[in-house]
Amino acid sequence: MLLLLLIILPCMQHEPADAAVFSNNTQVGNGLSPNFTSMKVIKHKDMEQCLVHSMNPVLVFSSSFDYLREFCWMDDDYRNTSRRWYIFQTFNDGVLHIERTFDLLLALNTTVAIQLALLVLARCLRGKWWACNLEQDKREHYSNNQSILLRKLISSSEGLSEYGFTIYTVRDLEKATNNFNPTSIIGNGGHATVFKGFLSDKRAVAIKMSKLTNPQDMKDFINELFILSKIRHKNVVKLFGCCLETEVPLLVFDFIPNGTLANHLHVRQSSSSLSWENRLRIVTEISGALAYLHCNASIFIFHRDVKSSNILLDNNFTAKMSDFGASRSILVDESASVGSGLVTLVQGTLGYLDPEYYHTRKLNHKNDVYSFGVILVEILTGKNPVSFTLTEQQTNLRSWFISAMKKKRLIKIVESHIVNIESRRQIEAVAKIAETCLRLRGDERPTMKEVEMALLMLSLWMP
Repeated sequence: MLLLLLIILPCMQHEPADAAVFSNNTQVGNGLSPNFTSMKVIKHKDMEQCLVHSMNPVLVFSSSFDYLREFCWMDDDYRNTSRRWYIFQTFNDGVLHIERTFDLLLALNTTVAIQLALLVLARCLRGKWWACNLEQDKREHYSNNQSILLRKLISSSEGLSEYGFTIYTVRDLEKATNNFNPTSIIGNGGHATVFKGFLSDKRAVAIKMSKLTNPQDMKDFINELFILSKIRHKNVVKLFGCCLETEVPLLVFDFIPNGTLANHLHVRQSSSSLSWENRLRIVTEISGALAYLHCNASIFIFHRDVKSSNILLDNNFTAKMSDFGASRSILVDESASVGSGLVTLVQGTLGYLDPEYYHTRKLNHKNDVYSFGVILVEILTGKNPVSFTLTEQQTNLRSWFISAMKKKRLIKIVESHIVNIESRRQIEAVAKIAETCLRLRGDERPTMKEVEMALLMLSLWMP
């Protein structure tokens, strides 16, 4: 860019203008004023002689008006038999001023060069301005997101360093996902997209990116980050860190490679591969994770969106609870008033949503117990609560299951390939636990700790 400007700038120098003046009686064409001398052939020496004897600059132009020169500025031989040339000696009492100019071709080339230089300069400045704005946006997003996060962390009794997660840059995550290449997408929900990537230390990660940027999304992501930073449990997906340089923070999780429980239950080719032993172990692990959230963590946490698609499985079919965006955290000293607390927004998934919570908007730990009961019905029947085919008699998966239990028809609705002599008594016991979890009144349901203990006993129970 600098080299281009050095080439162009000398061409932009202008000499002071000389006054080449036409008198009022000047005519162009057949009738010329006495000031003009017409010559058929104009030689260089003739022009020099004319200039030497003239007190004023001499102007030379063609009869076709397409070739206008001032002799003292050019170094041409004006020999041209195809045109008639005129020499005009300027004087001081006229009205028209003609500024010295370049050859037409040189002028055009210079103009184009200047325009190109300005265009390149503008693009460079625009790129630099855009980059500066991008960096400024990153700093502002980082500052805003960090201030929200730190306010939440500082309000607790522990510091940021206690949580052991990393603050990543956007560039770190772009490298991990090949600039967020669509081929890296492993999950695409209504509120977020999840990319698979590899960090510089070769760890596989899942990067969660919000699709929306409204205040509620911001609140949910910060909330999820805050809650997961408090949790240390083998059956809760591990949060490695986050990126604060984007408008909504990006969350970086441990990559869990074996899909979700929902995929294994409801995709035909996967369903038969999930044995009863694995199903029972998975729900036992998740019950333990929920019991931990409800009463063993430094704060009480209600998940509020417990469902099979939020349960991830690793290669050993170990369960990991995920997606805490809708979760609600309650300080220990607030627990006494939780049962009477109201929420303005009911969050959850139809088919799993606690009817009592939906109607009363009362938030408590029994909401998660109901949703977990639906998952127990899923592992027994293989039916999807979200896309369950309704009949005239039944309205949802819960009522269909409860009706079968009352009619002693449980085995008829359980997936046939998981029923055998060894598993039958365990299946019946799990069905009874599910029935108690699905009671319409929350105060009649067991706690997750009670559910966990019952499932652990079943796992140890050898028929």
